[in-house]
Amino acid sequence: MLRKDDWEPRHSQLFLHIFLVACALILGGGWLRSDHVFLMIASVGALHLLFRKFRLVSENSLEWESLMLSCLGLCLLLRTQSLVLLVVAALLLVGSHYLFRFKSKLLVNPLAFTLATMLLYSGGTKKVWLSSMQWASPEIVLGSVALLGLLFARGVKRLDTALSFGMAYALLLAGRSFVLGASLGSTLDGVNLAGMMFFSFFVLIDPLSTPNSRAGRMIYSAFLAWVLYSFQFISQLEHSEFLALTLVGLINPLMDQMFPARAFRWPRYQLKLEKAK
Repeated sequence: MLRKDDWEPRHSQLFLHIFLVACALILGGGWLRSDHVFLMIASVGALHLLFRKFRLVSENSLEWESLMLSCLGLCLLLRTQSLVLLVVAALLLVGSHYLFRFKSKLLVNPLAFTLATMLLYSGGTKKVWLSSMQWASPEIVLGSVALLGLLFARGVKRLDTALSFGMAYALLLAGRSFVLGASLGSTLDGVNLAGMMFFSFFVLIDPLSTPNSRAGRMIYSAFLAWVLYSFQFISQLEHSEFLALTLVGLINPLMDQMFPARAFRWPRYQLKLEKAK
């Protein structure tokens, strides 16, 4: 039975994302355009209604909070001068939310899939690029860290995923520094720490695109760290975290089969299931 004090952790995430977008619009010096934000939100909303109208998905497969979280994340990260490409990105985001599913879970993280696909399409032509996290001014970073407590306190229950990934990635960086005889500081100079923080705590922890069990999540996170390290320092791929997450996400069904556990459900959806019984 759903407890009365259970509430949607997505609401605190939404508040945080809106806070970040607002700070980027006000303090970012124009790098985030309000017309791009409006077009992205309008496109995602219209496509959401279109998918529902033509019954391409079941009524409960997605609620608006999850889609809006990914939409705002896309506003913060994706940069392009083409309005057409913004609409294409919105289509990829909504389509992957609705269609790439297996047993009520997402096969890939929709935000990561959209960003990886757009970057692969661009192919280094600069038609599409990612924000270098200019929004991460000291004021915004401070606000983000302060709100993280609210985010985790309300039941996302994926802190172990972010911590496992962070520790595995840090060990790989330390090992690289040791082998090369370089200082850890020089190795960290090549890492966008603000971007990694956003990736770890606002993209990676999506409970519907990570394994159900803690053991599965720890293995998944460590493997992701290794794939990302390989892309960054061996293949020399920029912004490879989203491609790595998209590819590694495909092992989620295997992790759930090897380490069975109760699947995560958003509290509001769980309440609907209980009322339907």
